Amino acid sequence: MFLSLFLLLLVLSVLVLLLLALMPRTAMQQQCSDFCGLMFAHRGLWSGEEIPENSIAAFQRAVNRGFAIELDVQLTKDNEAVIFHDNSLRRMCGTDGRISDLTREQLRALRLNGSAEAIPSLSEVLTLVSGRVPLLIELKSHHTDTKICSVVTDLLQNYSGKYCIESFSPFVLHWYKKNRPDVVRGQLSCRFDPVEDPPRPLLFLSEHLMFNWYGRPDFIAYEYDRGSRLLVLKFLRKCFGTPAFAWTIHSESALMKSRKYFDSVIFDRFTPDCPTKN
Repeated sequence: MFLSLFLLLLVLSVLVLLLLALMPRTAMQQQCSDFCGLMFAHRGLWSGEEIPENSIAAFQRAVNRGFAIELDVQLTKDNEAVIFHDNSLRRMCGTDGRISDLTREQLRALRLNGSAEAIPSLSEVLTLVSGRVPLLIELKSHHTDTKICSVVTDLLQNYSGKYCIESFSPFVLHWYKKNRPDVVRGQLSCRFDPVEDPPRPLLFLSEHLMFNWYGRPDFIAYEYDRGSRLLVLKFLRKCFGTPAFAWTIHSESALMKSRKYFDSVIFDRFTPDCPTKN
């Protein structure tokens, strides 16, 4: 009898701890709803070499078509916030090195994918968009480094448009939890490559959203093909009303399938008929 009671209490304790680890923030659901039902153009509405990803031309095209925009922010060597996705400059700029290796002035000489487009700064993009469409801003951070948060927050201080932030790093979300709780924040996740830097147990915990206790996200952005099958994501959406954003949708057929599992969509390689899901 005692052993059975002990085991029952142990199981209940584990379940409570698991629930606390997974629990998102629910107090900002009304504000978060402003970003639900939207179609986010992934790195802008780009089209190959002529209009490269994360370029002024791609963002202008998205604004012209009325699509919300997803974009990536990194810090330069002199701590300027610029828009660029990859860890390396090789794919998009044909040169070795990283964004963090060069100053903003040095980066101005580079061109994106052989086009006339340069790497834009976050400030330039904010001026261009000027609140006309919502922004989903991914902050690229290396492990525990959250310096980018304060730099981006300063730039957004007087921005009047709607925006939310997201990151793979729970440390970034925790920074916003502590310093800017008024900003809608989202946890990015996926099925991580086991060759990534962190140990496999940490990758497993991140993949299954078990750092939510630290960052308390308002929404989850998950890779489309995995997220539709992830029980944790379904649980959060059903029990807490936590919105789920799908990345990245590459076709109209995938878009149709995503409607059952996701509240917003991040798309590229095709152009949806409408800038909203409805």
